[in-house]
Amino acid sequence: MTQQAAGYEDCDFALASGRLRVRRWGAADAPAVVCVPGLSANLSGFDRLAERLAGETLQLVAIDLRGRGRSEVTGAGTYGWRNHARDVLGIADAVGASSFAIIGQSSGAAIHALWNAITIPALVLRARQEIMPGFGFILPAAEAERFAAAVPSARVVEIDANHYTITTHEDSIAAIGAFLRTS
Repeated sequence: MTQQAAGYEDCDFALASGRLRVRRWGAADAPAVVCVPGLSANLSGFDRLAERLAGETLQLVAIDLRGRGRSEVTGAGTYGWRNHARDVLGIADAVGASSFAIIGQSSGAAIHALWNAITIPALVLRARQEIMPGFGFILPAAEAERFAAAVPSARVVEIDANHYTITTHEDSIAAIGAFLRTS
């Protein structure tokens, strides 16, 4: 484990599926939030969010999914949503989080949805800006509303950001902080 000056530590955990890199902010005995990045992202996408929210009363644990960032590349056929979901549970276990909330960005949210069905409170941040002009939105408004209707505990918040900037946007950080305090 290496302690960083910015208030986090990076460490590797050996799971049955392989070695995963984790970045952890806040007190180790505080309630945990596991942060799961999207398909093309890594754990550093949660740095700003964690710097603002983690501390003595909340720890954030971000994961580099297998084959991404500094986690181990595993063999063909070992990836997929279910295996990533098992890895998230394995990391929560490894850091001693018997219960935890999850923040999933993009496909990280799909991993979160797999084992919930979704019975725990969910917050969906929908980006208002297109990724690029003419490219469209990752989550169309109708889909966000369909999700909210299917999951009574869900809240949908629109943020004036795009797919790549949504986890660092001030409005996102505020919405996530409020959600964690009231869930």
